[in-house]
Amino acid sequence: MIAAVYLGLQYYKKDEFDKRYAAVLAAASGVLLFLSVVNSLPGVLYNVPSSMSPSLRLVSMIIGGAIAALVGGGITLAVAGSGKRLSKKVLDFDAVDGVLRTKGIRRRIRYSAFRGFCLAFILLGIATLFYLVGSEFFGVWMPEESPYLRAVPTYVPALMALTTGGTAAIAEETVFRLFSIPLLKHYLKHTVLAVVLSSLIWGLGHTTYVVLPWYTRIIEVTILGIILGWAFLRYDLVTVISAHFSMNAVLIGAPMLLAGTTWLKLNGVISIIIASLPVLISATLSAYEKYGTPPDPDPRALDAFQSGAPKTRRSRES
Repeated sequence: MIAAVYLGLQYYKKDEFDKRYAAVLAAASGVLLFLSVVNSLPGVLYNVPSSMSPSLRLVSMIIGGAIAALVGGGITLAVAGSGKRLSKKVLDFDAVDGVLRTKGIRRRIRYSAFRGFCLAFILLGIATLFYLVGSEFFGVWMPEESPYLRAVPTYVPALMALTTGGTAAIAEETVFRLFSIPLLKHYLKHTVLAVVLSSLIWGLGHTTYVVLPWYTRIIEVTILGIILGWAFLRYDLVTVISAHFSMNAVLIGAPMLLAGTTWLKLNGVISIIIASLPVLISATLSAYEKYGTPPDPDPRALDAFQSGAPKTRRSRES
């Protein structure tokens, strides 16, 4: 984080910091983080000392959520801006070029969002196979209850698919793909090593889950990170953010579908719908491009029209 902030300031001084693109990701991350805090107030307020009045507890949590959103958004701003510049400088590859322009929105995001959604289910399949093989042959153990069910005391559990899934996808993909891969390649001089090392660091950050042996989760997440790193280098940042988001949303929603209450089952269904958000975005942009904008004129018809058009008075005089 310190390196990202430092590089971000350096690029900003040189006027090489893409403020517009970074601000969009930072705003999205900050809003999702704030919504996550607000949605989790029932569970959080339960653990706040009872000596505080209910209104004071509520206000303090909302203020804390706003501060967390500003800090998280600021970090995302620095990482995204410096990471974009690093990718272009070190990898000779602009992971987000054209995304915020009109044609980029219609074409690049459309394909990248759908591609990321498909990649999410490939990753889920690999993770499932990993644990099936691990539990059968290598003694891997994990609790039957999903860790996400312990975070259910929220106003709307399905919102976790959007807030937690979205925040993690934006933050982790900007840090471990957009920023870390070019930074590590700059020092290691090798793309594959940069992808593997950034994925390993990402895996080390997922050791808090109750899975035995303790290194199992590191291996799993590192494998998934290598695939995401390849997708980032092969395609773009939108692809890996979409994949990460849909994968998280499914992992959050699937345990709710198996829960005993109708309320959680309903939220599980909504979570799966939220996981399909990249496809909905892709379909919406496709429909807009097809029906919402006039088609581009056929160049051959335009040339024929211009060649057969009557000459103007000015052209005859010349």
